[in-house]
Amino acid sequence: MPPIAHNNRATQLIGPASKPAIDLNKLARRLHVELATAGLGSDQVDPVRIQHIFQTYTSNEKDWKKYVFVDQCRYTRNLVDGGNGLFNLMVLCWGAGQVSPIHDHSNSHCIVKVLDGSLTEQRYEWPMYEGHHMRVTQTFVHERDAVTYMHDKIGLHRIANLSDKPAISLHLYCPAFDTCATFEEKTGRQRKCGACPFYSENGIKVERHYLSATPSPS
Repeated sequence: MPPIAHNNRATQLIGPASKPAIDLNKLARRLHVELATAGLGSDQVDPVRIQHIFQTYTSNEKDWKKYVFVDQCRYTRNLVDGGNGLFNLMVLCWGAGQVSPIHDHSNSHCIVKVLDGSLTEQRYEWPMYEGHHMRVTQTFVHERDAVTYMHDKIGLHRIANLSDKPAISLHLYCPAFDTCATFEEKTGRQRKCGACPFYSENGIKVERHYLSATPSPS
């Protein structure tokens, strides 16, 4: 298995910190400006630049505590900003030991920032065919304020909170998507995931039946 890499704010800064620190509301507003037209798929927008914007934000519980809904049964997806249909910005809350399935991102760009705690990410090769154990290519431990990027061109991944305390993370998906594919680690078997519901929107819990046979992706 590949060695485990530790990802923290100090080792992951991309270029000079040319912008002053921002709060979560300002981060969302900057994303609206940067992604106002074609999003991260546009030639005019560089995903590395968006990662740098994420790194100008230092996690502050006062900004995100309204989006924290920890469920004992599964991790939760909590919408912060719908991005006018171009992107989704959300807070994911991970209870102790909670793990996502191995999944793709429906060709969407995925940028993640750890707000609290630590998360372990395993990346996998796309399976060539079913019936074989999927191969891990990289393992990272992302600490508070670390930023990471994922796309289907890189591969598949799974995120886990392996600690005995909750972990909180901020996720940007662009373009926005509500379905994806999940994969069985032992066989590489692919399964289409149903709609991925939000546990809360704008800090208000969504009052609907929130159960799924397959956990939502991260």
